[in-house]
Amino acid sequence: MISALGWVPRGAPKARPRPEDLTIEEAEGMVRVRDQWERQRGDGRTNGSEDESMDEDEAEDPAKAVAKAKQFAKMIQTEGGKDDVMDAMAELNMDAYDEDGDEERISAARIFGSGRPGDMAFQSNEEDPYMKHNTWENDRDSDEEDFDVKDTDLMLLAARNEDDVSHLEAWIFEEEGEDGDHGNLYVHHDIMLPSFPLAFCWMDWVPRSNGTQKGNLVAVSTFEPAIELWNLDMIDAVEPVGVLGGIDIPLEEAFDVSKPDDVDKKAKKKASRKKKKQVDSQGQPSFRAGSHEDAVMSLSWNNLCRNILASGSADNTAKVWDLETLACIGTGKHHTGKVQSVTWSPTDGNCLLTGSYDETAAVIDTRESFRSKNVWNLGADVEQCAWDIHNPQCFVVSMEDGAVNYYDTRQGKKGKPLWKLAAHSKPVCSVSFCWGCTNLMATSSIDKTVKFWDISDYKPELVSTIQPKQGALFAATFCKDQPFLFAAGGEKGSMKVWDIRIDTSLEKLVTARTAKQ
Repeated sequence: MISALGWVPRGAPKARPRPEDLTIEEAEGMVRVRDQWERQRGDGRTNGSEDESMDEDEAEDPAKAVAKAKQFAKMIQTEGGKDDVMDAMAELNMDAYDEDGDEERISAARIFGSGRPGDMAFQSNEEDPYMKHNTWENDRDSDEEDFDVKDTDLMLLAARNEDDVSHLEAWIFEEEGEDGDHGNLYVHHDIMLPSFPLAFCWMDWVPRSNGTQKGNLVAVSTFEPAIELWNLDMIDAVEPVGVLGGIDIPLEEAFDVSKPDDVDKKAKKKASRKKKKQVDSQGQPSFRAGSHEDAVMSLSWNNLCRNILASGSADNTAKVWDLETLACIGTGKHHTGKVQSVTWSPTDGNCLLTGSYDETAAVIDTRESFRSKNVWNLGADVEQCAWDIHNPQCFVVSMEDGAVNYYDTRQGKKGKPLWKLAAHSKPVCSVSFCWGCTNLMATSSIDKTVKFWDISDYKPELVSTIQPKQGALFAATFCKDQPFLFAAGGEKGSMKVWDIRIDTSLEKLVTARTAKQ
């Protein structure tokens, strides 16, 4: 399934991402962790069949293998058994195995050649006049060019879980060419994640760079309390470039693989004492300073204050992080339920919108240490909050009961919604505004549909309903660089990208609306 989607700004990825270089020590550490992990998994796992179990036992016990061989020897010595074995051996004619007949040698030479250089027409491809190009080099160059990210390509990120394996995929969408070729969508590379991915957000701030360079990074949250920062221009990366919060246990200490298995008892006791220090007096995990203490459910990067990231967690808090120092610089405890959604205002870098399972949404001024806030009671758990990009003083909230409400922050916490909409029959997981057409909003739901709404004059009207055939939809979003391009993903693990203007009703609305703009 796909749990989250997001577009990477065009031009942000490097033209040719590079693989990560590992030191010998890092590689050896990874091997130890892998071996220890496999042994731990094997302790609680039964063998697939009795035969496999028998073979493994025999491999471990040579005496059993010898007994089996003696039993076989006794069998062939019984009446008829020896004759059957000898007849089979005679039929194979193993004594003449290396003696090939002339006819066979002639046939083989016709097919494969004699192996003598003099029988070959040319000693190398360069001498062959029919070999105009070095095809091997050309194929290699072609493969490298296919891996390049072109200026016209769009990168789309998808958080996926399949067969208990979680990873973040970087997809490339190639638009239709001038010659009429259809667009192409494929996975460029992916990043393995420690557990089920819940949210991510793209950012360009490189940790500990003092803002001197821009990067192509993504912050990823899972059911773990830590937030990982990954470099999207690094292929086959084995560890993030930075981590926000989390449990204060180094990976090797957690698996106790800092030394080989044959360490002495004193070393094992010392390692055990180290692990005990990572828990408190009640045996609870010891978290890093400022860390969330439960799953991180939402993330938002502040593109106005580029070193700032916001997060919402199942521990009922919203936090603000400094990406330069990787430290938490503020914690909001204004919700009494899980914080499902956080998003920064597109025009005010200090204004943070949060939504929670306590059936409220809040707008926070982070300069006041989360003290200044307006809170709206909604009547249902929040699924997603989003600012109206064309009317940035207003925001929309989608909820678990299928409803969508639209608010104006200027009316304060006592203000009623400007409109209410029963958008879907099941939870509305995502809301997105079209970048190229004002007052055009899309909603997607677990009811397997995407709906497009005209919200002009604060009177939302349904324009079109689409069923992408992806099962329950958990994520959907418009693309900023191609404002009519829309992506959706969900339960079946597939992803669909299309231009909304292929729908007749939407094409008419977009044409009329853009003409007025």
